[in-house]
Amino acid sequence: MKHRCSCLAALLVALAVVGAAQAVDIRLQPRHLAMDVPYAASPRAFTVAVSFRAEFVPQNIAIPGFVATCGDALSNGFAIRLQPQGEKYVLQLCMGDSRRKGRSVWITDTQPEIEPGAWCRAIVRWDGRRLLFAVEGTKVGEVDYDGEFVPAADGLLALNRARQGYHYFPIDIGEFRLSERAWEGREMEAFFAAKPKDDPDVLSFVRTMRRVAKGGRATVKELSVRCGEFHPLVEDCRNEALAFALLDAGDLAASIRAAETRLAHAAPHDVAERRFDFLPRYGAALRAKGHEALGRKYLAETYERLRDMDASTLPLAAHCYAKVLREVGDSDWAGWIERQASVLAEGTVWADILRDGGPVAAVPGRPADVKRPPSPSVRLFASPAGDDSAAGTFEAPVKTPERAFELLRAAVAKGTPVGGAALYFRGGTYPVRTTLVLADVAGTADAPVFIGSWQDEKPVFSGAVSLRACVEGAADARLPTEEARRNVRVYDLAASGVGRLPRHPPNGFGARMRAAPMLFEGDAALTLARHPNAGFLRTVAPQKFNRGFLTDKGYQHGDSFQGVKDGFLSACPELARFVHARDLMVEGYWTYYWADRSGPVKSVDPATGAVVMDLAGADEQPLLKSIAAQVPGNPYYFFNALEALDAPGEWYADRAAGKLYVWPKAAGDLRITALMERMLTLERLRNVWIDGLSFEGGAHDAIVARGLTNVVVAGCSVHGFAGIGLTVRAGFNVTIAHGVFARFGWGALNLEGGSRKTLSPGYVRLVDCEAYDCNLHHHVHPMCIVSGVGNEVRGCQFHDSLSSVFRVEGNDHLFVSNLVRRAVQECDDNGAVDVYRCPSYAGCKYLYNVFEDCGGGEIAECGQAAIRFDGNISGMTVYGNVIRRSGTCYFGAININGGRNNVIDSNRFEDCPLAVSTFFYPPWHWREIFEGTDKNARYVRDQTEGRINVRQPPYSTAYPRLAQIRHLPQFNFITRNRAVNGVVDPGCPAPTALYGNSSSDGAPAP
Repeated sequence: MKHRCSCLAALLVALAVVGAAQAVDIRLQPRHLAMDVPYAASPRAFTVAVSFRAEFVPQNIAIPGFVATCGDALSNGFAIRLQPQGEKYVLQLCMGDSRRKGRSVWITDTQPEIEPGAWCRAIVRWDGRRLLFAVEGTKVGEVDYDGEFVPAADGLLALNRARQGYHYFPIDIGEFRLSERAWEGREMEAFFAAKPKDDPDVLSFVRTMRRVAKGGRATVKELSVRCGEFHPLVEDCRNEALAFALLDAGDLAASIRAAETRLAHAAPHDVAERRFDFLPRYGAALRAKGHEALGRKYLAETYERLRDMDASTLPLAAHCYAKVLREVGDSDWAGWIERQASVLAEGTVWADILRDGGPVAAVPGRPADVKRPPSPSVRLFASPAGDDSAAGTFEAPVKTPERAFELLRAAVAKGTPVGGAALYFRGGTYPVRTTLVLADVAGTADAPVFIGSWQDEKPVFSGAVSLRACVEGAADARLPTEEARRNVRVYDLAASGVGRLPRHPPNGFGARMRAAPMLFEGDAALTLARHPNAGFLRTVAPQKFNRGFLTDKGYQHGDSFQGVKDGFLSACPELARFVHARDLMVEGYWTYYWADRSGPVKSVDPATGAVVMDLAGADEQPLLKSIAAQVPGNPYYFFNALEALDAPGEWYADRAAGKLYVWPKAAGDLRITALMERMLTLERLRNVWIDGLSFEGGAHDAIVARGLTNVVVAGCSVHGFAGIGLTVRAGFNVTIAHGVFARFGWGALNLEGGSRKTLSPGYVRLVDCEAYDCNLHHHVHPMCIVSGVGNEVRGCQFHDSLSSVFRVEGNDHLFVSNLVRRAVQECDDNGAVDVYRCPSYAGCKYLYNVFEDCGGGEIAECGQAAIRFDGNISGMTVYGNVIRRSGTCYFGAININGGRNNVIDSNRFEDCPLAVSTFFYPPWHWREIFEGTDKNARYVRDQTEGRINVRQPPYSTAYPRLAQIRHLPQFNFITRNRAVNGVVDPGCPAPTALYGNSSSDGAPAP
């Protein structure tokens, strides 16, 4: 009560001062309390001076700490941000600019590091023309800002994360000053000189608590520091650790006092579920020390608290509690709890998790697959040596697939013959130069249609031609090195039967798929000549710390440079090499490291470093949002230039001269794509079996199938296409089995089936297939997109992807017993399994999969994971998986970003520094997801309360908790997981159930 009165008094003083002179001088008591100060003025100048101390953060959260913020800091106001970075924090400043459509001005030049537990002083000064940011007496940065200061729409200035879930980021604010004038130098010097002295006991205590948060133990002496009042969240962590430390030291009475203090705490951040994590651990520790009665008391209290939990989450919690009882030797009580848990689980999502063997690993109600006809009564044949005027018999086969399809349609036009019909392709290569179409072919369950290879022969549909007529070795002076001029060979495209090639198209975020020629040596796809040959260059800018793109209005950072249109600044030493390059292109990550984009270069100026891009024909303008980065500059590289051809395996096509330059890796056959459109379209097939065919070498997509019902595609190989390998749309009971999908410009598979409106399953299955080497053109495109309802991927292998392997959209999909290796090897903020945004996605299960080496490359600064539930994703089950060497930066091997009601249960993590990370969405953020005015919020409303309404059947029946999704706490289960050489989670947000997890060091068990 005393603290509240002190804060009220401070606020009343602040209000009086603001009303009189628009100046504020506040000292918070207690210093951790958040405060909103009315500040609706539009000053012509101002100074903000703040003294603060950052305590450790026991949770993993996605959003930074805000020492002081006014408005959104994008189009109005400003924000002083504290961003976790490793063991320390970095301090950043952003200020809104209403003229620049939400692109704020940032000052993060040197990103000063802040030691947790140490006092820090910072000043923001604006004199109407220049914005300055200084920390600890040193200027961090200064930029031009001559626009008008726009105050927050609500007229408030927030201290210590007020209105933004501040208690999850403990900040101790000792002093805050606000003046509507720019301070003079001597005033700034005086403020910095008055910095409080750091307390060594506080510094030591904070280091101790950081160690405890990572699973370590501490001594009573280390935890007994009394040096002022800590944040309530820190006190909770201290009391938990102190209870265990005192018990280890033999002081039972003091240990119980610490435990009771922790349990009695009712801070606004605390919830019963978080205390429940402490209770069974403490009860078990008491029993282990021989205090049987006391241990039982706390375990009993755990059960009493269980009875108050939400009924839909109670079964698994009770089951995990029973496991604790068994571990301390109380099998009778554990058995009774387990029986109660099973009864409570009946009819809920937990029922199949608690059963022996884990969740059911099959889609219920799946129709039977179509059977391959053993002895079809109608048999048709095609052969590369055939004749299209022939009858299509074994003795007289037709030559082309087009003619073969015509004969098949005619054979089944009046109904499938008894025993079915079959079209056999003999071994050899079938050249394809225009799209093949197979439509409206239907068999029956008893008389299916078969299309495939004859016996063990290998028919290949090819859109590529071999290069012939090598002109000579290349002595072209445009080649960058003498070695290249000795090894590069030149081919005449026309003499090889290739017409004029199209220009390599833009690829990436916002671009649609267009034809892009590819060159192969043997089975390997060669690389369009690029510089550098590996890795990235980095953009430079007037403020070189910034990451950004230049638009038609000039450079977006700080309004301090307007000299380049639609381009960027480069410090590449070889830039002059590309001044006269023909068809030069550039690939880069211009704003977000999950959104790559390539495009043609219009001009290069070595004198200024300006590279201008040609965006005139772009499908969608590249993302231009200007944000600060923790690494200097955007990553990019040049490609598609003869001037960059300097390594084996690179090539370049001079379209104007009709010549192709290539530096072969070996003496293999060189083939270039001559097919510039999709290879095969399948439409409205029913009861059809396709088997043993190979498709290769196209400059567009390989196969697009629409409206398939009861179709099996088995033993097929699809490789070497610039687009996507196989797309299935509106499929029902479609199985793709025993196939290989490799070397694509975009992705391997796009599988869609089922209705999200009615939650009717599609039963599209991918079984025992292999996919690898995607992202050759579009770096951030998933290998396999699974969308709709009730589809399945089982027993497959996926490896070597720059971004995600699975992009999952929809409901009730199954991913079972797959092997994923070397995924997310470049892009950031991504997972090998990546699910994003829509809260009505639910019911998907990831069971018994193996993930290895998910995360890598040089541009990750947010994180890469094996499984990533990003932004609102709820109701997913991850059970029984093995995850090795995965998770980077802020991400654990599994990352939950704001979602609810996800189950991460009984998984094994090996050599993952952090197994699970859960980023907290504070209540204001969660509300904004549903109530905001931007396109994302409109989409979420449409998918939860519009076209899909989670409060009505079938959603309210299938997922009862979704009906309250707006109001659910961020409750997730992280249970019974095992981490070897890592930790399961050093501290999740409070509404997280953590039961039965364990960590250990040493080599993984066999």
